Amino acid sequence: MVDKLCVFCRFLEFDMGSAPFSDQTPGEDARIGCGKGKWMMKCHSIREDFVKSIRMAKDCELFEPETD
Repeated sequence: MVDKLCVFCRFLEFDMGSAPFSDQTPGEDARIGCGKGKWMMKCHSIREDFVKSIRMAKDCELFEPETD
């Protein structure tokens, strides 16, 4: 049995972001979060908030373990 954490859920999303191309296209921060909309954080988030977020799966009715 896998620990019930968001990092083990099949709905976890991670986007590396993009580098800026010019002053008009500044790029985007990396993002990590729930593909079902429970939470989303950017790369400059506070560690404690991130830890709290990935533990949300403990009580999440949408949690489905990743199968790979």
